[in-house]
Amino acid sequence: MSTRRKQTRSRTERAPLAGTAGVAAGAKRREPLGDRIFNHAAALLFLVLLPAGLTFVAPVAWTSFARHDGVVVATATTNLLFVIPFSRETVTGVREVAFDFEGGGTTRSLNRYVKYEDKGWLVISGDSGRAVVPVAAVVGGDVAARVTDFLGRPDVPSLTIFTYAHRVFSLLVGGLVSLLTLCYVGLWGLQIKVALNARRRRAEGTAALQ
Repeated sequence: MSTRRKQTRSRTERAPLAGTAGVAAGAKRREPLGDRIFNHAAALLFLVLLPAGLTFVAPVAWTSFARHDGVVVATATTNLLFVIPFSRETVTGVREVAFDFEGGGTTRSLNRYVKYEDKGWLVISGDSGRAVVPVAAVVGGDVAARVTDFLGRPDVPSLTIFTYAHRVFSLLVGGLVSLLTLCYVGLWGLQIKVALNARRRRAEGTAALQ
């Protein structure tokens, strides 16, 4: 009787250990490769490609004017995600800067009329050709006047202007989605850094054992 009780008690005490080992083994299981690929593809689509597409439609631009021996050279850079240049144009011998725009039109929606914002461009003309820079229609005239004033003042060496295609989509929405992309890229960089540090520690541990 005493021997059977001891064996039963021993089996009863070992059972939880087996369950604990099963849980630990389950906790170490990695996410399936297909799920990981899908998650990364979805993150790439919503956090990189869509923001890039939005800021491509409604971009921002930096345009600099500089005098070199009396000749004005303009360099216009149009950016994706605020900081990634995808178009650059240079005009030498700038003579004129004009503002051009296209009416946004009006459409009817839910028993009311909605007017779309006008589209505007800054047209820079010079000896080497011309460049077209996106600018919001509400400020395009003021920006053109500012550049024209610069062209008429030979004592001013340079001028830099920041323009945007749309007040809401270029600045507000474009700025928010650019932050999402920045966070996504930052997380990837952090993961790579952690993986490299772990690899370095393993290599140091192996070298110490040898």
